[in-house]
Amino acid sequence: MKKDFKYYSSYLVDRVIERRNSEVSGWIELTVSRGRLRLNTKNATYSYEDLYTVFQKGLKKLPVRKWQLKNILVLGFGLGSVAQILEQYLKNQPEYTAVELDKEVIDLGKKYLDQDFIKRVDYRQQDALKFIQSNKQKFDLIVVDVFVDTDIPEDFRSDLFLNDCKKAMHKKSKLLYNCLTNSKEKNTEAKVIYKSHFENAFKQHKWIPAEGNVLLFGEGLL
Repeated sequence: MKKDFKYYSSYLVDRVIERRNSEVSGWIELTVSRGRLRLNTKNATYSYEDLYTVFQKGLKKLPVRKWQLKNILVLGFGLGSVAQILEQYLKNQPEYTAVELDKEVIDLGKKYLDQDFIKRVDYRQQDALKFIQSNKQKFDLIVVDVFVDTDIPEDFRSDLFLNDCKKAMHKKSKLLYNCLTNSKEKNTEAKVIYKSHFENAFKQHKWIPAEGNVLLFGEGLL
């Protein structure tokens, strides 16, 4: 990101870079906030570089520095916040398969993200459910960060979806799944996903809360 007036003044007040109307997400706004690119919808933050709280706090509670990751699948890539946070921990530079349905979000990423980083990103403008159903590749890490505004679509909360994710994993692969818990309804939804799916699918699993969200972690296929 260019360090100009908008960059420095963003530590005092958010500065708008672009606003777009997306067929997928409705109104979206890209700002510079505290020196970071922040992508917002009307009711949610989709990306916020290393200040994307759930992953920033959640990954601190996992032994990420010991992970050997060569290829990472991110379902719901946004502006790549998850990847940028992971890069703070990993010694190598993995390849990313970035599945993102929203063309406007992909265009913003290609336009504003570091171009050396973009070279390691294989963008797929596709519905994440259809991608994982037809996928034949194995990944070291799968990240599920799929929201339409503040909602996780129902199909992504099913046994079928998690089974498709497991088919894309080998014995040492890991799965990270972001859920909202900022209301009684959302918290119940997250607990159902964890109790009904993660505890039955993985030898190791963790519920990692982070300010209105929870990061679900699974490793070791059952």
